[in-house]
Amino acid sequence: MRRDNIYSITPSFTRPTRVKWYSRDNRNLSRIHSNKTNMEIIKEKKKDLGKETVRRLSGVSTEFNKSFTLRLFKNEEKYDQMIAQVGIEVMALCEHHLLPFQCTVNIAYIPSGWIMGLSKFARIVELYLNPTINTVQERATQQIMNQLKKLKPKGAMVVIKGTHSCIGYRGIRKPSVTITSAVYGVFKENNNGARQEFLQLIK
Repeated sequence: MRRDNIYSITPSFTRPTRVKWYSRDNRNLSRIHSNKTNMEIIKEKKKDLGKETVRRLSGVSTEFNKSFTLRLFKNEEKYDQMIAQVGIEVMALCEHHLLPFQCTVNIAYIPSGWIMGLSKFARIVELYLNPTINTVQERATQQIMNQLKKLKPKGAMVVIKGTHSCIGYRGIRKPSVTITSAVYGVFKENNNGARQEFLQLIK
């Protein structure tokens, strides 16, 4: 297949709602509100965190939040069936409690004129779900779908299954699986078998 269309995606960051920082003797230093990213807060508090910690955290942030080029290929084979990638495992931080949640992301689309490289499924997922981003599962589900729509597919579907430590290990303390979905195009049609086929694949 020939490369016909290229565009670049730059990660977008979601702000934490509120963060409380402590020094090594557990003294409350400050309360940071929602106008700063995690890395901005870390840079401000680097004297308390230690140089090596700041360096490592900066490296992790850079690793997960690189921009990349999303290459689209002309659908020269006129492939018109479902393309799915299931079981993409990722972790992110809940912006409400700054606690991690583990997700399994499942994506499918039916192409029209353009096809996406297979590695780009996970690349798109990591833009919105990774250990350096504070987010909520519902928002990330829709953000991933918004990127799929750029392919102008006949239809697309995203299903995310998340296990949230903010309800499993605090508060109600009842481990469970939260499922969110976004549906577009032919996957929304009741008389179309694509939606059922995809749901069968991810059971």
